[in-house]
Amino acid sequence: MHDSNLAPRPSIVDAENAVLGSILIDGNLINAASVLLNPGDFHKTDNKDIYSAMLEMYKNSIPIDILTLFEYLQSNNKAKKVGGSSYLTYLTEIVPTTANTEYYSKLVKESSKQRTISQLTEQITNDLKQNKINSEQATEKLNKFISDISIESSENELIQLSKKKSIKPREYVLEGLIPKDYPTTLFAGGGVGKSYLGVFFGINACIGGRTFLNKQFYKEPLNTLYLDYELDEDDITHRAIKISNGLGLEEIPDNFFYKSPEVNISQLIHKLPNYIKAYDIKFIVIDSMGASGLDSMDEKAVIYIYSKLPKLGVTSLLLDHQSKQQPQEYEKTKTPYGSAYKSFLSRSVIHMVQKGKNDNCSTVQLLHKKTNFGKECDNEFIDFIFDEESNSVFIVESTSKFNKDNQIQLVQDYIQKAYDEGKELIQSDLIEKLKDSIKKDKLRELLEQGKGKYWNIIEGKINNSKIYVPLNADLES
Repeated sequence: MHDSNLAPRPSIVDAENAVLGSILIDGNLINAASVLLNPGDFHKTDNKDIYSAMLEMYKNSIPIDILTLFEYLQSNNKAKKVGGSSYLTYLTEIVPTTANTEYYSKLVKESSKQRTISQLTEQITNDLKQNKINSEQATEKLNKFISDISIESSENELIQLSKKKSIKPREYVLEGLIPKDYPTTLFAGGGVGKSYLGVFFGINACIGGRTFLNKQFYKEPLNTLYLDYELDEDDITHRAIKISNGLGLEEIPDNFFYKSPEVNISQLIHKLPNYIKAYDIKFIVIDSMGASGLDSMDEKAVIYIYSKLPKLGVTSLLLDHQSKQQPQEYEKTKTPYGSAYKSFLSRSVIHMVQKGKNDNCSTVQLLHKKTNFGKECDNEFIDFIFDEESNSVFIVESTSKFNKDNQIQLVQDYIQKAYDEGKELIQSDLIEKLKDSIKKDKLRELLEQGKGKYWNIIEGKINNSKIYVPLNADLES
């Protein structure tokens, strides 16, 4: 194996020697070096082979010094190739102090990056000249390299939390539901309205400061990119026009951008920094992850994409399909289709469930199934109202049987039914019975608010339990 034709500055070879010599003097220094450096970072072939052997010894818990390293190299028939014991002795003799090992390691890493950049640009230039690739493919290669280098650099950095003087307040694109700068998954079955809601959230983000379900959108307008793998430009344009009309806008906001990607999400992820920078994108809606070419059952593929998304520096809303319905399965157990890492690596997860539908109105429940920040939001019911006459779609808090007044009526009716049947109804019974209609925390709040107004609480016959009864119950019987 020959060294690269790109001759490094003499100081870089000296730095490589100093790193290796320091580790031979103090074997514990391999701990820090292994975090920053790979064998490929060493330019000199002998040094590359020596460092590779050191890492193998480190992984196998073999102490590192001149004797142990020489024996290890000899057992692998590499001792003579790297210069034998005399070269290992030379490495220890040229190190004035091991205190500068970190500095030398950073020099080696920087030189490695420079060589890689030079080799990559040379390769791309040659491929362009020979028409092996076009300009878009060349740009994609460069962007992938820049993205990977950026991620590698951040992975090699450790943070001293004691140095943090303040913590930035948590921000949301939509209060409580869509955390800013993190991925959120919104999933549902087919035909429930994911795309309409994705466009609706995107347009509201473009405007800034609006209110939905008594929750505030981010105060400043956010340039939004709608990445569409499912429909086409005309379909999304029609939906965006109808939603804009429903919001009282004269036209689709200028900062609502659209793209139907020609490549799968694994390739697109390296192009996104281009679009983000060129159009100052702050919010991305991907419709949908199931159609994006991502193998949803491949955990490694899912982890790769979902780990890359937060590093883009934008908020992402990931529309997805739900897992197939299984026997004895309830809405509360439904998840996005495929690997559980879709939910694990999303910072907020929302499940859309259709509850009712007629000619011009569809009622949907939003079940907030996960958040990494604070408390899950109450389950909400929304109506999609389709008005053909005005070419509008209104997405509003539901006025159907699922609103708060009717939730109270639902509780009242069940309490009355249990009383008429002679059953003692405790809070846990109500929570279990109404779990698909009213979230547990919301139900407890309603039960407290309605005490003495819509129902009474009496002492039960077993263990002083609290029994819910109608207001008209005979409390003396």
